[in-house]
Amino acid sequence: MKTIRIISFLLLAIAVMTSCELDNYDYPQGSIHGAILDQDTGDTVQSDIFDGARLALVEINEEYENPQNQYFVIKPDGSYRNDLVFEGLYAVPSIEDGNFHPTDSTSVTIDGDTQFDLEVVPYIRISDVEMTIDGMDLTATFKLEQTVPDSVQILVANVFAHTEPTVGKPHRLDDEDLFIGAAADPDQVYTITWDISRSRSLKENVAYFFRIGALIDVPGARYNYAPAVRFTPTDN
Repeated sequence: MKTIRIISFLLLAIAVMTSCELDNYDYPQGSIHGAILDQDTGDTVQSDIFDGARLALVEINEEYENPQNQYFVIKPDGSYRNDLVFEGLYAVPSIEDGNFHPTDSTSVTIDGDTQFDLEVVPYIRISDVEMTIDGMDLTATFKLEQTVPDSVQILVANVFAHTEPTVGKPHRLDDEDLFIGAAADPDQVYTITWDISRSRSLKENVAYFFRIGALIDVPGARYNYAPAVRFTPTDN
């Protein structure tokens, strides 16, 4: 029995030493941050954390035959950040499915804390946003500009609401779509009104983040958004 215990201890020690040797890698020393920017206006392109675009990096290293994509979630405000990245040269593949025109493939060298902004052309620009709540009555007005030919339609516009600022596609007001079904008229003021008291998901005296979004009829397109605003509906 004693011999068995000694052998078991030796095997365990060897396993621990081997594991330590295999895991003896340097800790990631790099970080990367930046934003998705409208190349014409310089504004960040608002995103959807649940159903938005993802930025991918692929490390260019001869030691790796099949490097895997490292994906970075783009925040609702259009920014991203990752503080645990190995330094080195990375390929940045084209982003095909997003709320902007497909991007060109490029590359970035991560050295310390690296800023990498990606300039894009959003499918839709939402401007002149005015949103008000009178008691439980919501009124949202806005303009739309599309960057695709007039032969392409904007499908719908919506108002999204949630208690968290990550509000997006899953949080549209109860089937309250503004069907557009036409190319955007940049001079037209679009209006969405909603009686919040009819909502199945919103309650009075609770603060919510409200955000306008619109969807273009392009394969793989995601919603374009305006910045979220915070209101508290009250039934006085």
